Amino acid sequence: MPRIECLSAVLYAFKVEQGRAWYLLLRRGPAMPDPGTWETLEALPTQGENSARAAVRVLLEETSLTPIALWALERAEVEFDPHADEIRLKPVYVALVSGEVRSSAAYDTCRWLSDREAVNSLRSEPQRTSLDVVHREVGLVVSRGQEPNPRLRVV
Repeated sequence: MPRIECLSAVLYAFKVEQGRAWYLLLRRGPAMPDPGTWETLEALPTQGENSARAAVRVLLEETSLTPIALWALERAEVEFDPHADEIRLKPVYVALVSGEVRSSAAYDTCRWLSDREAVNSLRSEPQRTSLDVVHREVGLVVSRGQEPNPRLRVV
């Protein structure tokens, strides 16, 4: 029977400009596995750190962006590793951010993309599905000047 593990979290960063939500994707550099792959941020909590704090820490470390607000979606991305016989659940966080991106050396470039462009750039179905939900439940709502479901708000 596979084990269920929750060892990391994912964070979708966005900003609002001209009444639209724009999502940050980063491209893996040549020293990373799967170079050239576009992705969002993934956070591994350290000792005593919960997944929300880990997501914010990684946002700051990898992009230098400042979170203005943070939401936790009522979903997790699911990944199955047949070699380890593990099902991995990754809570999904969304951050409205400010500042200029200064990506870490792990990435060779980054881009702000519309929801459609971002969905089409992501490699996995769980990521594409998450971004669709992120946009519907948070990004689109915030870009219209409204507040997402208050139950989702972390900070």
